[in-house]
Amino acid sequence: MPPNFLSGRTLPMLVEMTSMKWIDRRAKEVFAAPWPLAKIALVGASPVDEVIASFYTARHTPTCPTRFFTSVDKDMTWLTQE
Repeated sequence: MPPNFLSGRTLPMLVEMTSMKWIDRRAKEVFAAPWPLAKIALVGASPVDEVIASFYTARHTPTCPTRFFTSVDKDMTWLTQE
């Protein structure tokens, strides 16, 4: 469950998935939970990372803008834009 200390605020989230090989079921459930997020930037280095990100966004339909990036600099620019 999302932490209570956010008091209704929404925050951006950066997920670095470079070289990710697997994710266990409980982690998938937590990651797919309704968090109070403004944006989600998924960062990966390979086409496999991009396929995993695409699968996640198609299966879970995020409630906030979610994009895949291959550069931390580009994703940080996007995450910090109002």
